[in-house]
Amino acid sequence: MATSSGAVATRPAQVGLEPNRSTWGATELAELGRWREMQASLPSDAPRGLLSVRLSVFTDETTSPIRQELDLWALATAKGIRVVGVASDLNQSATKIPPWKRKALGHWLHEKAPEFDVILFWKLDRFIRQIYDLHLMIEWCQDFGKNMISKVEELDFKSTFGQMMVTMIAGMARIEAENLGIRLTSLWQYARTTERWVVGKPVFGYHTVKDPKTKEVSLAVTQDRAMMLRWARLMRVKRKRSYGFICKVLNLAGFRTAQGKLWRVTSLVRIMRNPALMGVRIISDGKPGRYNPPRIFYGSDGNPVKVAEAIYTELEYTELIEFDMTKTQVHPPKQKKSTNFLGVIKCGYCMGNMTYQANKKKDKKGNVTKILEYIRCFSTVSKPCEHRPSGKPNDVYGSLIQAVLDEIGDYEVIERVYHKGEETAKRRKELEESIQFYVGGIAPGGQFAVGGFLQKTAEDALQKHNAELSSLPEEASTDRWKYKQLEGTYRQRWLMGDTERMEEDLRRGSIKFMVYDDHAKLIVPEDVKKRLILRENYFSEGRLRSKVATGA
Repeated sequence: MATSSGAVATRPAQVGLEPNRSTWGATELAELGRWREMQASLPSDAPRGLLSVRLSVFTDETTSPIRQELDLWALATAKGIRVVGVASDLNQSATKIPPWKRKALGHWLHEKAPEFDVILFWKLDRFIRQIYDLHLMIEWCQDFGKNMISKVEELDFKSTFGQMMVTMIAGMARIEAENLGIRLTSLWQYARTTERWVVGKPVFGYHTVKDPKTKEVSLAVTQDRAMMLRWARLMRVKRKRSYGFICKVLNLAGFRTAQGKLWRVTSLVRIMRNPALMGVRIISDGKPGRYNPPRIFYGSDGNPVKVAEAIYTELEYTELIEFDMTKTQVHPPKQKKSTNFLGVIKCGYCMGNMTYQANKKKDKKGNVTKILEYIRCFSTVSKPCEHRPSGKPNDVYGSLIQAVLDEIGDYEVIERVYHKGEETAKRRKELEESIQFYVGGIAPGGQFAVGGFLQKTAEDALQKHNAELSSLPEEASTDRWKYKQLEGTYRQRWLMGDTERMEEDLRRGSIKFMVYDDHAKLIVPEDVKKRLILRENYFSEGRLRSKVATGA
């Protein structure tokens, strides 16, 4: 496979330091201006504060983001904290999205940690709710020398009492979230037993209607979709057409999924095999991480709970299932081997991911005689890829690795580490005070100005402390990122490591390998050296799992 390389100018996503205040009124902007004027009088060495504003849904009972921010400006000014930024994350749940995964606050935590000393937030449940997340944030503050302050609870997280109280309050918030989950579970359990449509999204082919008098919601058949599903069943059972052929005809005829996308075999199969098309209530195991086939829910009388008119009769549905079961392969089976460099190897035509596929060739007795492996484009984001380039896995992976080694293999491996300036600043102050002490003692009339061994010892100590003070760089007294070079190059790192390490580095560097019909091209951003820098993820999944396992 012929390859070529090229550098492209890419700009990393920027998160603004200031939130959008286009909806603020004149009164609020004037109040913000007053707080800024008062902030200007704070000393240059005042603690630097980051304001965290979050709200999932704005109602009459909640405090608006505008009021939250202004209250935090007032709190910071009252405590002598200089505001250096505002992290505003709206429409984000504190239960589902922890602080480090929010767009604005996460950017500050991961990239701009040296630029602030304190995180201020309006109320604990506006900031965090999961107790494990809270513990991890407290540990992050301890390791990075930060503090967290809440306005409503009046808690300072650096004190032992503050840490104890916030843990208790977070536990209460967690209990509240669990109670909400229990209420939702009870609602779903009730919904299964009634013929009314209480909660949930109906299957393709149905829609909800509300009775104007009783306000009760029920299901009704969507006629054009029902006609499509009945036609698809006839094509499958009576004319023995493949699901791929049916999808192709539906797409050409202008039929679309409920999301307005083109039909794919997997989506169509799951809908047509859904027993809900018989107008009955269904349930699923609800196991996360995989597809759970729905099952019919039976009432206390032993019969399926009927919720709507049937699109497929019981006989038609059974006929479809039995026909599919007689086929040895309805669609390509799931491959046990995963795709390497997923997200790096891209189709050069539609920019979709290239994925691994293995097709088994069998003889008449069903024995596997050959396995054909490909790396192929299966993208159908807006429409199916017209080119769908493909190649042998060894050829594609080999071309990618060789092109990457030739282009960036000799780059030095750089690691970013966090440097806390607090200890250096403390040592600098101790040395300055010690030097002043010895200078005064050696001066005429001083306690060391007596000659002999005592004065010589004082002079040696003064010289030693002055040398140490001179060796301390000024920037070392402030929090900052330090970049240190590790041993070896990326070529050595990859050759000594495994494929997963190389995949991780290429994704972090935003490097793409574009595959075409007759050649491939390596796309390397101009700032790839900066992107490749190794950064420790304090909030990694491994650390989170460890916290849960140990109960910390």
